[in-house]
Amino acid sequence: MELHRLAIIRRAEPQEAIKNGTLTALLAESRDFGESFGPVRPSNLPMQNSKPFSGTLSTGQRYAIFNAAEGPRRNALLIAVTKPGELLPFRKVWKIIEGSPAEIAPVLQRLGETQPKHEWAYPEAVEKDGMLHVVFSQNKRHCWLARIPVKSLAVAETEPCRSTAPPETRLAAYRAELDGFRKEHGGARELPDVRFFLFGMGQRAKFIYREGRLLDARSGKVVREWKLKTDIIVPPDYLVALETTAGARVNIVEDEEAFWIEEGGQRISVEGTRAPVKLPTFAGRRYAQVLRVLHQELLVNITPAEPVPNFFVYSKPWYRDGAMMALAFRETGNLDLVREWILGLREPFDRNNAGVTTKNFNGKQNIVTTQVPARHGRAPEGIGD
Repeated sequence: MELHRLAIIRRAEPQEAIKNGTLTALLAESRDFGESFGPVRPSNLPMQNSKPFSGTLSTGQRYAIFNAAEGPRRNALLIAVTKPGELLPFRKVWKIIEGSPAEIAPVLQRLGETQPKHEWAYPEAVEKDGMLHVVFSQNKRHCWLARIPVKSLAVAETEPCRSTAPPETRLAAYRAELDGFRKEHGGARELPDVRFFLFGMGQRAKFIYREGRLLDARSGKVVREWKLKTDIIVPPDYLVALETTAGARVNIVEDEEAFWIEEGGQRISVEGTRAPVKLPTFAGRRYAQVLRVLHQELLVNITPAEPVPNFFVYSKPWYRDGAMMALAFRETGNLDLVREWILGLREPFDRNNAGVTTKNFNGKQNIVTTQVPARHGRAPEGIGD
């Protein structure tokens, strides 16, 4: 029996949420079949203060049917789905109905509903014979039925984990979670307000975005440049969303497949970045967005010399930091990214402190080398001698 349950909660104060740019559904998770729930937190689902409906498809995908946060009240009814087997995040959204679609205009006229705006709300759904049957209200006077083929709700394996909410909303949700994390774990220190973002996780080429320019992080060479009007950096989405002075919108984003520039209707990978990495969403974990950012910090510091504490400063790995990174990568499925470095270790000390054999470094190396299972067929030489 599956004990994990998710509550999707509509906000009680939608106007305050609109004002703060955080009009998203709230979530709470239960691991005891609903007997108790953990703390409430923001989601990536932009939802009005209206009754939603959720369930699980025969494909193993979770779904939610809800009213869009933007536009007139309840004027659009949407359905969002996850990947099969995932509790969160919602990966893709489709529109069930919005406004007064032309194809149902004759029916609306017969019903005497001739106004351009309607409230489509109060959904319920059931799956049968490969179809998801969704029933919902129109203006609290009539009942409509939409039949959706379940196979049309499929999500590709490489579907990017990107929220459907505007970048401003996603950033506000992340900052709220980060504030909660800091309060629980010791606060924060003031740092200079320098806005930038690093791209290039794993063995990919490294880039840095700052103030409308994308630069090679090692050489400083400008790779792309835009005449910038505004930009928003959303760390847990590995995304920079910018608007140019000409009104064009550009997304600079990294996912499990590559690092991309989305512009003018095209999505082009940046040279030197088509190398797979695994980017778990940490769904079901506390502070999932913070965990995604911290995981990215580890992945971006993998270099041709293998894992380093900071690729701007260090030219070679330290056993201590490599051990901690390997432990994290084992949990996130990225251990293969540093496997060759681990198997290539030959010395019990890294001697990075001016040749000094720092006390207890041997223990750090033992942690590193035990991360690679024996099934790989060979073990590092000279370890434990």
